[in-house]
Amino acid sequence: MANYQVLTALLVVIGAVQVYQLMNNRASTAQPLPSPVDPVQKVFEELMGQLNSRVVGTIVELELADVIGSNGRSADELASAVGAKNPTSLFRFLRLAESLGYFKEDAQSHKWSNNDKSDVLRKDHPAAMYYMTKAMLEIDAPAFVHLSDSIVQDVPVFSRVNTEGLGYFDYLAANPEKEDIFARSMVSLNAQDNKAQASGFNWGQYGRVVDVGGNYGSLLHEILVAHPTVQGHVLDLETVVESSRAKWLKEYSAFLPRMAWTGGSFFDASTFPTLMDGDVVVLRYILHDWSDEKALDILKAIRTAIGTKHVPLAVIEMNMSNRELLKDQLDLYMHVLYGGKERSREQFEALLTATGFRLSSTTKTASSADVFVALPM
Repeated sequence: MANYQVLTALLVVIGAVQVYQLMNNRASTAQPLPSPVDPVQKVFEELMGQLNSRVVGTIVELELADVIGSNGRSADELASAVGAKNPTSLFRFLRLAESLGYFKEDAQSHKWSNNDKSDVLRKDHPAAMYYMTKAMLEIDAPAFVHLSDSIVQDVPVFSRVNTEGLGYFDYLAANPEKEDIFARSMVSLNAQDNKAQASGFNWGQYGRVVDVGGNYGSLLHEILVAHPTVQGHVLDLETVVESSRAKWLKEYSAFLPRMAWTGGSFFDASTFPTLMDGDVVVLRYILHDWSDEKALDILKAIRTAIGTKHVPLAVIEMNMSNRELLKDQLDLYMHVLYGGKERSREQFEALLTATGFRLSSTTKTASSADVFVALPM
């Protein structure tokens, strides 16, 4: 979850070297600069990462990228637009944001403009990083105050940071405005992988791709673009289906004759569309949200919905058999928020075998995830 990009951005703060020297009571003129791999400096930089992520959050909260738009604006103009009492305070914020790669100040006019990095934080940008930032910092971040409890007690801790005491997905269901932010943030997460996953696997061998928990159908759109004979079908919650249809009507209307939607739950086989020979069921970035027990329930529901039909299941997930920093980060992220996990090929195979599937193949894509194809037994 994933903009994955916010989680991986531990950026160097200007002056960190000097702060390190002052903390150790060193005169900067008398001591050489610390080595780039100095462990104290690196730890300090990582601790300052919390400030860096809040800078991104404040850009979104004040909608600064939108206020700047395509025309440069001075700090005074921006202060007036966002209701800042003191333009100097806003200037100091913009200066740090610029050091982190957001915005650009013109040396002559002293007007601030967007650059590629700040532009993706505009509310209407197709990458939807505006919503990813809101999801990660407004909904998710409070739970990480309880990270140590989550590890020691081996439990998700999101229920501790909302007044209703609800788990993550129950909380979203009870708060439609938060559910909308989450759904929009998934567009950002999935946009990074859609093309790679649509082109990196032979979807053209199937007549219909049924995306279970498919959200706005962003992967299906890329598959339908690449394979003119394939039909698409999204199964998701009723509220998500309504938003998904509206998005397709607005942005992908030419593909509507090849698309269908069903409101339902991936825990309930009776809510699935009727599956047919020639279909493939896709389960993308779903299982990592859930514990093994709940993942088994999801797979059992799919297996029940397939019945006697010859319908394979394509699970698209990260493969923990190959370690990477991002995978380790997301694995812990899943644990803290949902009680879920990233899994290895062997772990996926065990879940699939236990629910009446046989893992048939694993296809690597240019994205962060593999495609695990399982056949019903």
